[in-house]
Amino acid sequence: MGIAFCKRKMFDEALDNFKEALRVKEIKLGDDDLEVASTLFQIGNVLENWEKSDIGIDYYEKSVRIRRQKLGEDDLLVAKT
Repeated sequence: MGIAFCKRKMFDEALDNFKEALRVKEIKLGDDDLEVASTLFQIGNVLENWEKSDIGIDYYEKSVRIRRQKLGEDDLLVAKT
């Protein structure tokens, strides 16, 4: 749903949706899981689209850190981040 909210420029709702998903994933999967990294990346996207990229960068960096740790520097998913 967060993506749909973002496409409709409903950034508050998108951010709330992704943050709730992040909270649940961190509890269930741990804070270094690849699903957590994907959600962090999505939050960064929402913030960037909302023209709050200065905050979004923090989420992107957290996502990259997890992906590098889990996948290594040479993985394509890390490169796309």
